[in-house]
Amino acid sequence: TKSAAGSDAASDCYASVTGGCYISVKTANSLSTCEAGYKCPAGDVYWDGIGNRAACSGNTEYQDETGKTTCKTPSDGYYKKNDSSQQACGTGYYCKSGVRTACTTGAGANTTTTTTTASAVSSCVCAAGAGGTANTACTACATGSYKAAAGTTACTTADSGYYVDATGQTAQSQCPSGYRTGSDNGRDANTDCYVNTTAGNYVK
Repeated sequence: TKSAAGSDAASDCYASVTGGCYISVKTANSLSTCEAGYKCPAGDVYWDGIGNRAACSGNTEYQDETGKTTCKTPSDGYYKKNDSSQQACGTGYYCKSGVRTACTTGAGANTTTTTTTASAVSSCVCAAGAGGTANTACTACATGSYKAAAGTTACTTADSGYYVDATGQTAQSQCPSGYRTGSDNGRDANTDCYVNTTAGNYVK
């Protein structure tokens, strides 16, 4: 500890604290190691005070190690989980400098990502069940069509013998056994399925 010449009180004494450490109790004569979740820059702390430790606050700071003078910024594709850790951005989001943005906000409706660590809006694509050639123009697949996986591609027309009776679907439904839709594709209801009967027979 030290004090300026002519000091007249113990409270004028202070310690020059090493970075990565802090004084946790007033008048303490030993240092504590800075915990994860905090930053402890080097500095002077007076005898009757505590200090030089601050939490990694806000959305853009965390620290997962001990004894550090500064906080970290979450890696691209990650965001702050708490003061001492980061976590993957998650499907449907992109993360940059600790800021987490939903694809539906940054790009548009019916969008998602194909990775959990996207870091830019360009990683957003049309979700399964929606088609489009750009992530700003994704539209739910119409009846008679579907799309099984996320990607910036068009919806697929239902095959012969199949139908899709609702919008935004990720799969087509097969006609009941023995029924078909003929050579026409893109059927949008199970009533489009039919069966051929021979003369003198009927379906019951």
